[in-house]
Amino acid sequence: MSNNNSVICPDCDKLAKRAARIRLVADYTGKPIPNKPFTLLKGEAVIMQGVSDGNGVSSEEVLTTAPLFIEISPRFPVRKEEVEFFKQHRYDSLTLHRSTKSLAECKPHLDKKYGKVVDVPILTAECLWHRYQKEAEEIVGQGGELIADPIERNKRINQTYAKIWLKDDRFQWAGLAAFASKQVGCGLVNFSDAIENAEGDKTAKKRAMMSAAKVGVDVAFPQFSTFMSAFSGTTFIQDIDKAIQDGKASVEARKKNKVTEVSKYIEIATVSGAVAVEGATYETFKFSFNMMGIGNATLFLDVYPLHAFYHQRGLKEFEACLRERKNIYGNSQFPILWPIEQDKLIFGYNFPDILPAFKAIDEKRLADGVRHLADHEQKNILEAIMYSDWWLVGALWGNQVFHTLGNTSITQPVELPLAAQCKSTDDGRTIEFTNGILDGLTSRLSNVENRMEFVYKAATRFDEMLRGDERSVVTESLKEIASNGGVK
Repeated sequence: MSNNNSVICPDCDKLAKRAARIRLVADYTGKPIPNKPFTLLKGEAVIMQGVSDGNGVSSEEVLTTAPLFIEISPRFPVRKEEVEFFKQHRYDSLTLHRSTKSLAECKPHLDKKYGKVVDVPILTAECLWHRYQKEAEEIVGQGGELIADPIERNKRINQTYAKIWLKDDRFQWAGLAAFASKQVGCGLVNFSDAIENAEGDKTAKKRAMMSAAKVGVDVAFPQFSTFMSAFSGTTFIQDIDKAIQDGKASVEARKKNKVTEVSKYIEIATVSGAVAVEGATYETFKFSFNMMGIGNATLFLDVYPLHAFYHQRGLKEFEACLRERKNIYGNSQFPILWPIEQDKLIFGYNFPDILPAFKAIDEKRLADGVRHLADHEQKNILEAIMYSDWWLVGALWGNQVFHTLGNTSITQPVELPLAAQCKSTDDGRTIEFTNGILDGLTSRLSNVENRMEFVYKAATRFDEMLRGDERSVVTESLKEIASNGGVK
């Protein structure tokens, strides 16, 4: 450039130093956005338009000066103020598909192929999905793994569902889910107690056998304890008394062992030995405990981000971004917590009930929204995780049959109290799965039609309560669940 021209353009050298190609990259991963139309904006005025190449780089250089921003399609209105959110984040007030920084804030670097390049971070759908997914993980996980205790994990899930409804009562499914998940927690406690008592029985029996073997006394005759107490003071007699006391403790532990009680009924219909049946029953209890916990957590990891995205970004962006949710899975640098194998349940799959559910919510057709989400919950998620597993299906059916036949001391009823406690209420708030012995013996939770009839009945009753005089009762119950998790 001549000296004459430099008089007309005194800042040309400085401006030339700010000229660079731009590379479009996703904000949270830095992954290039290839073959994407983009627009360079000054305010709302279009300065330049182009298309990134296969590496996300523009074909022309641009001046990287403020106040220029980059935008990719589709275009959304600029977010001028923050809306309510579940958890505060820097993305909340940023516009989707726009650069999260002005060009002047982006540092240039030299690239062997392109020369001077500026990486421009764009707020993409994947950025948002990753943010909401991590928010869900923080509730049920720790260090990239699920919280080890399914009961503690369940309480956090129950609390979150209840808080969602209390924050925004359009999310009626979340309110119902708080009660349903609470009931899952009640089942987890029941299984946990049974497993703990079975292990206690095993330990007590082993201790009694060791004590008895030490002195050669049959622990089946604890009545000798009175006679032997007359010889107290000698080591031998003390050992005998200990053997008898350990025997008594073993008998008491045996009474608490639900696994033994269930095994007795199973033995009637089988030719297996008592030990084999009891061992299989114990393993079934453990398996059911773990699977119920996994199903509870996986459903939460699926539905919480959907609610958070819609609540924060609105229906238009939700609809535009829904298909891209699955793309955040499989990045080793930014792993996603998903407890189920992909061949069993694909992460982030755009099931057909999801969008209609949130459209119904947006149009304030809340009961329809609940029905769509209930279909998604039961048919798409839990059917794949739980009700396709024959072992768990058998355990759940066994519990139902034994309870129907009157063995209530070792089983749990299949019901949903719309209350904070586990036990049923007598005020019309408890929805039962079956009605009568015949129904109890023939209906199955694993049958999707039987199950959906139960779920729809609960949803209808919940909607009636919210629309009527019982709304305050529901609200108080959900406040209690939000406070303590509701499992008691």
